[in-house]
Amino acid sequence: MVAAALGGMAFYYAPAGERLGGLYQHIPLCTDVSETGCVITWRTYKAGQQIPPQGFAVSAANPLLAARNMVYRMLDWNSDYAYADTLSFGLQAKPLTNYILPVALNSPLAPSGIRFIAFNDMYQAYFERQGPFAIGLMVDYIAAADDQRENDLANLETGLQWKLSGYYQKDYNIFIWALLEQIDCKLSNCNLTSSTASGADGQPPVLFPNPSRGLVRLASSLKLTSLRVFDQGGKTVYETTDYHHPTGLDLSGLPAGMYLIETTDQSGVRHAQKLILTP
Repeated sequence: MVAAALGGMAFYYAPAGERLGGLYQHIPLCTDVSETGCVITWRTYKAGQQIPPQGFAVSAANPLLAARNMVYRMLDWNSDYAYADTLSFGLQAKPLTNYILPVALNSPLAPSGIRFIAFNDMYQAYFERQGPFAIGLMVDYIAAADDQRENDLANLETGLQWKLSGYYQKDYNIFIWALLEQIDCKLSNCNLTSSTASGADGQPPVLFPNPSRGLVRLASSLKLTSLRVFDQGGKTVYETTDYHHPTGLDLSGLPAGMYLIETTDQSGVRHAQKLILTP
C-alpha cells in the first residue's frame, strides 16, 4: 500500500485469467511470495491519444533494473497480460473527483496554511485498451465554456515527452484521490491475522541486524516451528524446521540483495520480514 502511494499505480500484469477486478482485490489472493507478481505502472493520457509502445518505461521490462534485483520478475511478453485497476475507473467515462493542485508560495491562499486545492467538474476519465500491454487512463477536459479555472493539463500537450508519456508529469494530480480512497477502503477491511499478528504467547520475531552482511538473528518469545528464506524470484534459498533462537542464521553464502524471511510459530501463524544483505 505504501509503495503504491509513494510510487504511483497503473496496470498490473499476471498470467491470463489469474486476477480479479482491482489491484487491491488481487492482493489477498497472494498467499506465498512466489504468487506476488503484481506490478504497478499507471500512465494517464489525453482522450483519443495513441498509447506509445510499452518498453523499458515499464520497470519489469527493463533488464538493467532486473540485473540489480529491483523488480520482482521480468514481464513475459508472451504469456502475461496487463490489467487495469477497475475499482475506481472503468471503460465508461466518469467524472474525475478531486484533481489535486499544490498551492503556489505566492498564492493568496499560502498565508492561510492551505497547501493543496482540489477541483471537480473539470475532467472525466476512463480506461482504454489499445493492445495486450497498451492500456491507459484517458482523461478528457469537460469544463464549461465560461469556466474561469485554467486547464492545468493543456501545457503538457506538446513535444516528444508528450508523445512518449502523455500526462505522466501530472499522474498524481489526476489519480491520487482515487488511489488514497482505495487504500483507505482496503485498510479499513484489513485482516492482520494471517501474517503479522502475534501468536498466543508472544510477539512476532524481530530480525537484526538489518541490513546485514549475512549473520542475522531472530529475537522472539515465540517458539518458531519453521523458517524459510526466499529470493526476489520467489525461490526458496534456505529452509529449516529446526530453528532455535537466539541461534544466529548464517546467510553469508547468498548474493547481496533483498530477501524475504518467513517464519511459522507454534500457533501456525506466519510472519514475514524483509532482509537486505550487503556485500
